[in-house]
Amino acid sequence: MPKELRLDPTQLPTASDRTAALPPRSKIALPATPRGKAYRVIIVHGVPVIRYGMRQILQESCRFRVCAETDSVPVARSLIVEESPDVVVLGLTLRGGDGFGLLRDLPKLNPTTRAVAFSLQQDRRTIERVFRAGASGYVFVQDHQSEVAAALEQVARGECYASVAVLEKLRTAHQSPFAREQCQCEVLSDREFEVLSLIGRGFGASRVAAELRLSVKTIETYQAHLKYKLGIGSAAELSARATQLMLHVAQRDLQARAEMLSARRRA
Repeated sequence: MPKELRLDPTQLPTASDRTAALPPRSKIALPATPRGKAYRVIIVHGVPVIRYGMRQILQESCRFRVCAETDSVPVARSLIVEESPDVVVLGLTLRGGDGFGLLRDLPKLNPTTRAVAFSLQQDRRTIERVFRAGASGYVFVQDHQSEVAAALEQVARGECYASVAVLEKLRTAHQSPFAREQCQCEVLSDREFEVLSLIGRGFGASRVAAELRLSVKTIETYQAHLKYKLGIGSAAELSARATQLMLHVAQRDLQARAEMLSARRRA
């Protein structure tokens, strides 16, 4: 794999494939931490603006030092091994894989590194999947920056963290208009849910197999499991159910974005 370009930390990152190994802020005296240094952080997120904003937030604090960033799962795997960060700030939608797979592999890559998910996704199932995959914290993109710092600090100390908004979403999940669809999906494994989501995006078996790096035959087996567990008799009905699920997810995400913009205007 070609070596990634190093960037000036004052530059806005572009959408090109790279990671930024950032120089230490040598002019700032760092307070003592359990390891005698600032907590080392790698940012792994698919949205350039979010990576930039996260880096700016963390560079304002003496408690953290951003040592690298990327939007690529394969690059992230190498960085975690090479940089040995205390915490990974992780998005769920990435190039060359997803956040769930990276979370599951994290103990093998570096058993001392812990992860905080930083995502717009607010449904209960996603939150639970993230923690089940191995995350130690979950913060919404629209949470206040103080929540981000608190999450990283607490997770770096070996504890778990969920923002106030995350806890509220979990508490009120059963009141959601999408609760019935979510309940129906509870019987699915994480991989089955991934396959269902990709079908809902209009992917055929070959495309799903390519996305998940599995054989077409394996995907066809998952499709059979999905039809059995959801009580569906045909591939067309499975596609319709998956599309309905993705439409609900899109509607929920649009609502979350609207709430975020409304909160910003009020502030």
